[in-house]
Amino acid sequence: MKQLVVYFSRVGENSVNGRIEIIKKGFTEILAEKISAKKGAAMFKIEPVEPYPSSYEECVKRSRKEDQDGGRVPYLHPLPNLDEYDVIYLGFPCWWRTYPRVVATFVNDYKFVGKTIYPFCTNEEGSLGLAEMELKGSARGAIIKPGFACKGSEVDNIDAALEAWLNK
Repeated sequence: MKQLVVYFSRVGENSVNGRIEIIKKGFTEILAEKISAKKGAAMFKIEPVEPYPSSYEECVKRSRKEDQDGGRVPYLHPLPNLDEYDVIYLGFPCWWRTYPRVVATFVNDYKFVGKTIYPFCTNEEGSLGLAEMELKGSARGAIIKPGFACKGSEVDNIDAALEAWLNK
């Protein structure tokens, strides 16, 4: 059973425990790497054609507009071989209580029939919000398993919780 970690992550200014800090590696990317290492899964990064601003406020404005518009946000590289994977770990920062529109575009571009998807996310609430429900509506035919969420600022200290989720 081949496994793949697909994720979107952002660097730059980020809200960390109520303060704006600059992060050089996205929290979701760190979590994706941990999952890949523990499961021996390949990795694929979703990269938007127009990168998100490094300014936290500008990123919030853009992502809010995208969420309200509900349109497609194109990404750079297509995934050439989804058919060969049975299990997909889908990672994202949780914005506006769900996954970013660039992730929605990716999900809508592929057929996940018969695939098992494990969503995971980072944010400062430590919640998947509505992402699991929306994923069930978008990735038709896929088996959506309970997801994993953690506070981005705590991503370096979640190994035990992550291990427990991965072993369920």
